[in-house]
Amino acid sequence: MNEESVWDEKFLTGKRVLVVDEDQGLVDSNVDLMRIWDASEVDTALDATTALEKMKTEPFYDLVVLEIVLPLKPELAEKMERCKNALSDLSRQRNALVESPDFEHDEANQKFQEAKRLERKISFVGQTADDSLYFRAGLEALMDLSSYLKAKFGDDFASKLPILVLTSQDSYLDVAYLLKSTGLNYRLLGKGANMVAIAANIKRLLSLA
Repeated sequence: MNEESVWDEKFLTGKRVLVVDEDQGLVDSNVDLMRIWDASEVDTALDATTALEKMKTEPFYDLVVLEIVLPLKPELAEKMERCKNALSDLSRQRNALVESPDFEHDEANQKFQEAKRLERKISFVGQTADDSLYFRAGLEALMDLSSYLKAKFGDDFASKLPILVLTSQDSYLDVAYLLKSTGLNYRLLGKGANMVAIAANIKRLLSLA
């Protein structure tokens, strides 16, 4: 199978597809791709909450194409912002203590050590949310969907809904590890993959549905 021949294939004929991505431009590109492959209906969502609501609606989609990096829920985004602001304030306080002529005194040094410990703690929270779990919203949506399908229809049904999960190369291994616990019928693909890889993974998913 090469890219030229993939343009002419119609393996999504009669299929309902949901495309999820926070980038409207990428959504539009993937919608066009699904239509090239003759999907009968292509729906879209720009965030995890909307995507989850649509994925739970019956009749279910025949295929979901989901970019796992999605906007965080407002409350989590606000918490992250507070962490960043607190970290910035503590850094300034710590620097001011170091520059103080009284820094050698026990009280000033104790305050410095307390600020340093807090700084490390807040920095860790910020890094966890920003770096390791920046795909948290998309992952939580899939886990919620898995729990919903298992509770309503059983484990077998949850393992049949085809989901093509797109992620960056940097987070590929982390996402692969976390997705194992969902029990969903997913294929993980690096974002920016060519048409041949996308087509091959979708065909594989549909064959397992």
